Amino acid sequence: MDFIKEVNSEYENYHNLLKNAAFIEQEAFEKLVENMDQVSQDSDFNNKLEVVGEKEPLIQWLEASKEFFDNKLADVERTINKKITEEWTELEKNLLNS
Repeated sequence: MDFIKEVNSEYENYHNLLKNAAFIEQEAFEKLVENMDQVSQDSDFNNKLEVVGEKEPLIQWLEASKEFFDNKLADVERTINKKITEEWTELEKNLLNS
């Protein structure tokens, strides 16, 4: 399935770019926190703290995201293969009954 391979390849590229951008953002956020005198109560800051505050949870989130997409892509591939098999079976049956 060239289509599935192409989609998977594009997602791999996207995932790598997302991961690199997340790490850059996380490092920048760490430096910001180190230079702060007091903890901010700003909602944007708190949201960012939740997502990129620590590297390990960020890595886990990125890997879970990748695994979720990989599973969804595998489901689509199975569905496509099943439909192709059904079409071939139906076509073969029709040809043999003609």
